[in-house]
Amino acid sequence: MTIITNWDQQPICVVKTIDLSFRKFKDIEAEWAISEGEGDQSLEQWKETHREYFQKQLNKLGLMFTENVELICERFEVIK
Repeated sequence: MTIITNWDQQPICVVKTIDLSFRKFKDIEAEWAISEGEGDQSLEQWKETHREYFQKQLNKLGLMFTENVELICERFEVIK
């Protein structure tokens, strides 16, 4: 179980991991984009926004983004 906090480090909920997998960015499927519930829930929109975010974060580390970057994908349920 994990305690999720806000920016002020105040606990806001507890979640339980129900699945953890490793996938390459290029292998993320439409179902994953829908399950995140963000934007228009399309795979195209998911890839566009996440590609931009990952590129920015990797650039800070002096690394390049590729479609083969490996992601840790977590499914969880809110306990409280």
